[in-house]
Amino acid sequence: MEHRQIYYWPSYLQCVFAAVGRATGGRRLVPEMLAAISDERGRVVAGHRLSIAYVTGKRSGPRAGHYILTIQGGRINACWKFRPIELEQLARLVAPPPAGPRGSTSPYEVGVEVW
Repeated sequence: MEHRQIYYWPSYLQCVFAAVGRATGGRRLVPEMLAAISDERGRVVAGHRLSIAYVTGKRSGPRAGHYILTIQGGRINACWKFRPIELEQLARLVAPPPAGPRGSTSPYEVGVEVW
């Protein structure tokens, strides 16, 4: 169950979750929203290229498959697989939905890691 806590994940993945959260804008995550996330080297994770792909499942619908996050670069070359609801929940922990007039209520901050 630790994987549901944002502190379980390394800072570079927290940056990815924040980018996904900004792309969703508080709505439910659908594959089309990924186009808003830049795959340019260093844009999301310092010195690395990020790729997020959606793989459809056996059933139809945007929540039947899974997302594959791939980070490639000098220090990190790895992939992670997330179900849509998992990625959406982690993204909301780091980048909560846009706040109303009272401001943000999130206790989390994402730091940028520089190598």
